[in-house]
Amino acid sequence: MAMQAVGMSWADFRAVCGNASLLGEGFKFGNGVLAMVIRKSTESKVLHEILDMNFLNAEQSASDPKATRILVVLMCKHEFDARYQKPEDKLYIAQLYFPLIGQVFSQAQGTRFGFYARTCPNVETIVRSTVQSHFQSDPTVAPALLRMHFHDCFVQGCDASILINGPNTEKSAFPNRLLRGFDVIDDAKNKLEAACAGVVSCADILTLAARDSVALTKGVGWPVPLGRRDGTVSLASDTDNLPAFTDSIQVQVQKFADKGLNAQDLVTLVGGHTIGTASCQFFINRLYNFSTTTATGADPTIDPAFLPQLRALCPQNGDGSRRVALDTGSQNTFDDSYFKNLKNGRGILESDQKLWTDPATRTIAQRYTGTIRGLFGLRFGVEFARSMVKMSNIGVKTGSQGEIRRVCTAVN
Repeated sequence: MAMQAVGMSWADFRAVCGNASLLGEGFKFGNGVLAMVIRKSTESKVLHEILDMNFLNAEQSASDPKATRILVVLMCKHEFDARYQKPEDKLYIAQLYFPLIGQVFSQAQGTRFGFYARTCPNVETIVRSTVQSHFQSDPTVAPALLRMHFHDCFVQGCDASILINGPNTEKSAFPNRLLRGFDVIDDAKNKLEAACAGVVSCADILTLAARDSVALTKGVGWPVPLGRRDGTVSLASDTDNLPAFTDSIQVQVQKFADKGLNAQDLVTLVGGHTIGTASCQFFINRLYNFSTTTATGADPTIDPAFLPQLRALCPQNGDGSRRVALDTGSQNTFDDSYFKNLKNGRGILESDQKLWTDPATRTIAQRYTGTIRGLFGLRFGVEFARSMVKMSNIGVKTGSQGEIRRVCTAVN
């Protein structure tokens, strides 16, 4: 139950809520806890305290499904409470409970909330203020940090191996040559070393920075389980299997599945393209001589009314390094307009537009546009947070694995 719950959709949770027998002892125990939970500012604190009780500690939660059952019960109480039936209430419920249930999954992977509570209690404040400072002078650092975290986790796991300098490291590989934001991580590391030397990993800093980047662009924040350690291996050759803009949906789905992520995680995480830009060189092939089936020669999935705008931005023999917003009209705000652009044939990268045109992913993308409402609709911000918790626990090194680097750009 614990491992399955974090992968559940909103509809799955409602199904569990409707079947008390699935909750077993947790249902009975949960009713005893319900009186503690009321809708006020301290509610999240109360739930975190419940998680910190002995029966929900890190060692037990990985093998004891009671933790997840209790959380599901608490969520169900709100889900079916007549007072909480407005759309904003549903968003509130999801924001409150999904990350907490994700904690149970995270603990099974070796990370947990409160990891630095005693050793470096201000870690999140320091990272957040550092990211905010850089963001204020350069807002494009937000999508850069989010992309860097993604590239890190898909190679050797989330171990900050992307940060290591060297001629044959991941950072030097072709898919990573345009990554930016390394100075933000270095800045945060320097401040943390001054506050609590040798304690906080670069992997955790990057994970927190990615979350903070979403929050700074008006996206939904989420609790981040910590405790990752830094990797000591970084090879350019290991980047060959990074998802690419030329990949088919079938290939993308398989690459995500290899990391323990499903098709919904794929669509959701690629939705991170709601902020940021892409160089003309990565999609100009769609604009000219792409197809013989259209009079313009362009990719037929591009909205004909949108094509002149793209061609003006990216002339056939123009500057291939010119940057174009991945989410037209909303590139600086973390929202669901990216999916609405896909619906209207205004995806920029070929791999992005395929999320809408391929039957394997289209229904999921539709759920983020309001095309599918009610029970089977999805809230992009909430689902993105859930998928990020999953992704940020890919191949993590904990305990005695790896190291805590003194500087993020080199192994000790």
